[in-house]
Amino acid sequence: MTKKLFAVLLILLFTITFSACGGGKGDNEAVPGNSTPTGNLKASGGIYGEPGHELSDFHDAVAKTIKGFEEPLGDLTSNPEYFLFSQDYVMPIVQIAAIGMFDSLEALGKDEGEYREASGGIIEFGEEYTLEQESFNPNEHIGDKIKLDGTLNTNTNTLVLEATVTRGGTIVKRIVNEAVLISDGVLVLQTLDMPYPSDKGENKGNAYFIVCDGKNIEVIYAKFPYEPSFTYKTIVSKGLLDADDMASGYTLIRKLAVENGTATAEKY
Repeated sequence: MTKKLFAVLLILLFTITFSACGGGKGDNEAVPGNSTPTGNLKASGGIYGEPGHELSDFHDAVAKTIKGFEEPLGDLTSNPEYFLFSQDYVMPIVQIAAIGMFDSLEALGKDEGEYREASGGIIEFGEEYTLEQESFNPNEHIGDKIKLDGTLNTNTNTLVLEATVTRGGTIVKRIVNEAVLISDGVLVLQTLDMPYPSDKGENKGNAYFIVCDGKNIEVIYAKFPYEPSFTYKTIVSKGLLDADDMASGYTLIRKLAVENGTATAEKY
């Protein structure tokens, strides 16, 4: 894998939430559909297939779990009034997609600072480099230190992923992603995104919370105060959580849900 390819994906991860915005008070809207998740991890013999592809396999299992709700969610968010809601379940999956490239380090070739190490069901992976030339992302500057560190525990199906951009010794951009596949179709996921500071508009962090209980899904988008060194409550080893509890303490913006085949959207 080359630094250039990795940088392009990081730019995608770091910019996809820039257009996310909050809404005012609004009515709920419901759309019927099929809410049965398509992923059947147990029936397929587990998440992981060929050794060396565990990171890609984990991403695929997470994406498949959420894809099971694609029809009712897609019907609802196709309404222009609720279009922005679609970002709230897509953005976390886009970030997790980055991990699959580390399964290809041997095939594509390692650059300095890249690593993927596996031992006892624990896979540690990441990348660190300094930006040496102008980027097409206007928020990036020559000399920025870009770093990604991740750990996948294949014994507990738990991913912890953190990406940062450091400038002049100060973190100016940070994303934390945690995902736990508890069992077949049961997923708890949170993404905390602190964007680059801007002199236009407010500087706030973006928080995404997703819970699938095997039959239903809840997705909450929230904001939090600008602080790149933010602390947070981990979801690792906590079991099946409630999305509203996960979002407690954040400024709630909007919520998507599918329950018994019906999708609803709420603007706080």
